[in-house]
This record gives sequence, structure tokens and C-alpha cells, in this order.
Amino acid sequence: LLKLSHEYHNFIPSITLLSSSLSPISVMPSHKKIEEPIGETLHFGAPPSEKKKRNRVKKDTNKDMSTGLKEKPMIPALKPQDIPTEHMLAVLPDKFLIMWGAPSLNRVISIPATLQCKPIFTHQELIYAEKTVVHVKKLDARFNNSALDSEKDKVFAEELTLDEEDVDKLLLSPKGEYIVTLARFRGTGNKGNLAIWDRHTGKELWRGIHREHMNGESWPKIVMFYSRRSSSDSSSKSNNEQDSSENNGVPTTEHDEDNTTPNPYADSERVAILTTKQDILFMMRNEEGNLMHQKVYKKKKVRFWSMGAKGHFVVYADGKPGGAYLYDVNSNFKKPLSQIPFVPVESCEIKWNKQGDQVLILTSTAVDDSSYYGTSRLYLMNGKGSYQNAVNIESPIHDAQWSPKGNEFISVYGKTPNCKATLYNQRGQSLCDLGTGPRNNARWNPHGRLFCLAGIRSMQGRLEFWNREKKKMFGLGQAQEASNISWSPSGQYFASSTVSPIMNVSNKIQIFKYNGVLKSTKNFDVKDSALYYAIWQSHPNEKFPDVKPSPRALQEGKNLQTQKKQQGTTGRYVPPHLRK
Repeated sequence: LLKLSHEYHNFIPSITLLSSSLSPISVMPSHKKIEEPIGETLHFGAPPSEKKKRNRVKKDTNKDMSTGLKEKPMIPALKPQDIPTEHMLAVLPDKFLIMWGAPSLNRVISIPATLQCKPIFTHQELIYAEKTVVHVKKLDARFNNSALDSEKDKVFAEELTLDEEDVDKLLLSPKGEYIVTLARFRGTGNKGNLAIWDRHTGKELWRGIHREHMNGESWPKIVMFYSRRSSSDSSSKSNNEQDSSENNGVPTTEHDEDNTTPNPYADSERVAILTTKQDILFMMRNEEGNLMHQKVYKKKKVRFWSMGAKGHFVVYADGKPGGAYLYDVNSNFKKPLSQIPFVPVESCEIKWNKQGDQVLILTSTAVDDSSYYGTSRLYLMNGKGSYQNAVNIESPIHDAQWSPKGNEFISVYGKTPNCKATLYNQRGQSLCDLGTGPRNNARWNPHGRLFCLAGIRSMQGRLEFWNREKKKMFGLGQAQEASNISWSPSGQYFASSTVSPIMNVSNKIQIFKYNGVLKSTKNFDVKDSALYYAIWQSHPNEKFPDVKPSPRALQEGKNLQTQKKQQGTTGRYVPPHLRK
């Protein structure tokens, strides 16, 4: 929605671009009265909060002499049609439902398909597996801006197929270069059940065998990806500097750009694979585009591991001493950059920040000397190896999530039902106490401006919406029986889903505004069409502007909090058959 207006209070005409929820995205001041229609391209300047500053602008050599206003730097042009409409994919046993246009999701496209595994839904394609083939269906260019008529036009522009049977798991690399398929293991005579494909051509690049059964929580811990590090990101020379004479018996080809024949795939994503022998195999693409072995990590048998975006990786290994070890992929693995020793654990979650230079390690044991119910601990490591420490947090620890900005994280911990939550900086120092409440999960919105503290599955479904800048809760929602929660790519909406087989009753999708106001609910009959997955269509962050909460939305959130407190329904569970 485009609104043209004149701000006569300050005698400055302006152009305001509003989102579908009527919250302003940005404002452009104009020094001349608008007399002609505005074209498609809009250049945005300072937000409305800086209008008062303009009245106090002092003399400056960069001022516009006709108005006395200091010129503002222009950010790149933004076209309204470039802001995509947000869609969601509902996965049922015998079909997929593409639901258009958050928050209402009132337009539905049905795609017949037999559920084989969790599909992938991006801004470019829909990837899903059937019994004997994997479909890669590219979306029509008009799909994301809702210019496509679903009743008359085709949703998909073209289709690529991968000949692979009985696929249980699918994975798309972060930059979209590779598709990974994991099929059922059928014995040693199998040609290999783990395969990596070129997403654009469908060419098989690598195939191997992986015997272990992968459940939802352990996938995709077999295959991970990282980017080639530029010279500016390279660490200083140390004992871990790459030794060309010893790379575990495998020659390195990291610097192919120095060869006489330049490698056109030198900047492609690198691949790391956990082998059946619990080693890590690192690979890159050669001049022909095929994946070739680069080096192998064989120092310790790996139980848990994770790759960072900048080529650092963490492994957890049992032994004397056991613990977590951080390595640089460009080193010879003789000595880790840093390590944290701790006792053997049953589970270990390794969580990198978006920049790949900080990592959280959440461990848990089923039984501990200090507690019959076990103990969980949180450790923090720096990607450069300059800092490693245990974060002083009370057990049990339910969740820990990095901000998209990468410089702070939230942890939810303590005994249920009133769990604590705290905001920490990148060195594990407490920044803000977020109080107590029935919550066991934390979710940041994609821009890091807002976050939600939620109590799902075994809890009441309470959703607390917080403003990071003000460190204050401004909205409250209720998503009873919620199995999963997630922010939309724009950060304007929040979805909760009740899915089978986690909850074989009241399967539904609920869409909330970022202040906790419920906007729409989609119910599914468990007997006829149970809901298995509810997936937002992924988009790059730069496709959506970082919008501050509007005064209207803040007031709506306050009114909702007051209303729920008066009704006394924020903490009371109501069985489905007693609800109105």
C-alpha cells in the first residue's frame, strides 16, 4: 500500500511506504511540493523519529541552501513489488497446501504428493521426495509478489528431477548450491544411500554410505557446509598454520586460484561429511565441478560436531580427557585452537552464531551425582580460540539462542513451570534479567529487533513478545497445544503449529502479529488430513526492511495484556472439549 502525504506540521512533504499491516516501513522527505505522480522507484531517507532533529540542524557546509536541511545519505532504491508476499506450506499425508498471503493465508493451492520426508520451501523452488524420485520445482517469477493467479496460471515454471528412491531426509545448502539426499540403507551391496547433487543441473557430485538411522533431531548432522575464507578473514600464523607436508595423508587444494588454470568453482561452498568411521571428510569442487577430497580429520572419534560459517568446526569426543575441541579447517589438526574438558554427556547441542565466530555448546546428562534428574550445562567458545568458558546458569537449561546480530544470546533455564530467562553478551556476561514465567523456548525475529519467549509442548502455550531495544515485554499471546513455533521471514508475523504425531488432536496453524494479536487460524481434521509440517517460505533477510514496532501495534499489545490479565486466562489450561 503506497500513501502520498504532506507533513505540513514541519512544512516537509514526505512519501511513506506502508506494509500490509499499515505500519510504516520508511519515510522520504521531499524539498519540493509533489505535483506529479511518483514512479515505481522510491529512495528512502531518515525515519520519522528524526523529524525533530531537522528543526535543530545547525549550519553546515553540506546543507541544502534552499531549505537549510542537512542532506541525508540515500540508501539503495526499493521498489514496492520487490517486497515479497509471505506464504506457508502445510504438509499433509497425501498433499501439500501452499497458503498465500500472511497473515490470512486465505488462498490455497493443493499439490498432490505422498509424504516421504520433510520438504524444502524457498523463495525459488519447492523440493520434495516421492517414492522413486525427488522433485525440484522452480516457482514462477510472479509467485512471491502474488501477481500470479493460482486458478488460471501455473505455479511452477519448470521442474528438475533427481532419480533417488526411498529418500528419508532432504537438505539444501545455505547458499543453495547443493541438495543432499539420505535414503534408507539396504546393506553393504548398496551403491550408497547418501548423495550430494548440483541444485541447478541435477548432476550427482558425490555418493557414499551412511549406516546409522537419522531421526529428526540428528539430521542434518551428517553433512554440513562452509564458505571459503577470504584473506582478510584468515587468522594470524600460529602453531595451527597449515602444514603442506602433513594433512593427514590427503593433499590440500585450498589455493587452486594460484594454479595456471583457474578453478571456476573456487568460491563454491565447501562440504564436510561425518563418515561411518566417525571421521570428518572435507571436500571442495574441482575444475570439472565434481567434489574431490581435500583433507580428513582423524584425531578423535567424533560423537557430536558442527561447522561454522567461517571454516571453524567443533567436535565433541569421549576420552581422557573428553570434551569439546575447536579447530580451523585450514590447519593440520595437530592442536585445537581451544578446548573445554567436561565429563561424558548423553546429548550435546552446538550452536554457532550467524557470523560463525562464536559458538554455544549445550550439554546434558540423564543422571548426575548432584541430581537424580541429570544436569545440563552451557559453554561458550570464541572462533579464534581466544575465549572459552562455562556460562554460569542454573540447571536445567531448556534453550539457548543467538541473536541474528551475533553479539548476544538468550538462555531459558530453571525448574518448571516458572522458568527464568536472561540476555547475555558474547562473553557470557548477563545484560538483562527477563523475569520468570511458563516458557521453555526462545526465538529471535530475523532482524534481531524482537524476540519471543514461549512455553510449548509440555507447557501452556504462553507467548511473550519482547522489544530488544527497550528490554520490555510489549505483547502476549496464547498458542495452546503448540508443537512448533517460528517467525516469518519479515519478522512481522509469528506462527505456531500443532502437528502429528507429536499431538494427535487439534492440529492447526495459528498466525500472530508481532505484538501477540491472533490474526488467523487454520484447523485440520486429524482423522482425514493430519498436519505433519507447517513451513514458512524462506527469503533472504535483505528482501524485508527492519521495521520498528508501530505505536498502534504497541498499544494493541498493551490492551491484549490487560484483557488477558482481567480474564485470568494466561496461565490456565482449558481442555479442547470445554473451549468455546
